[in-house]
Amino acid sequence: MPDLAELKSLTEMAPSLDHHRACPVSGRLYNNLPEIIECMSGMEKPAKTPDLIDSKAVKELVAARALRGATVLGRPGGWGVLVRYGDAERAVAGQKSRRMRLWRHADSAIGFVRSELGMDRFDVDAQDYRPDESERRRPDASERLKRVLSYDEWIGQDLELALRQADDPATGWVDHDDAMAELEGVLAKARAMKAPPRG
Repeated sequence: MPDLAELKSLTEMAPSLDHHRACPVSGRLYNNLPEIIECMSGMEKPAKTPDLIDSKAVKELVAARALRGATVLGRPGGWGVLVRYGDAERAVAGQKSRRMRLWRHADSAIGFVRSELGMDRFDVDAQDYRPDESERRRPDASERLKRVLSYDEWIGQDLELALRQADDPATGWVDHDDAMAELEGVLAKARAMKAPPRG
């Protein structure tokens, strides 16, 4: 980390700095002195949000074969996609928002570029990628798993009880034909009650 004297000497030589000077810490090129000082002090600027393009316009550009390229762009919390057409470069927006669409995983964004944009060659820029610390999890996943396990346990208990009853010599058995005849009688009564009165 540069010390204060080194930063001060850079400030004094500011008039002699021309465009695209490299930061001695990161080696990245910057256009002006404040950016170099930020780099040297470890305070990188937050990633700039590019202009947006909606998905309908992207589909029209794909249909017109007007796209010149794409970049899968790492962002804090996920991956976005930039499309290049004419002299413009814009980020694909979410379908119902005016924000850059973000995929949690790079392979999902890559799948979008390959399947929706029809491109097998594209750039990947992971410089500003930061994993989402909150790790968006579905809060009900644990609860669903508990319900599935309790259901399995319940079925297992029912099955075990049925097998014990089947093996018990005191269990009374009903002939299949007798059971079906009884069921048919119950169904006939239900149909008669449901049928509209004739008259």
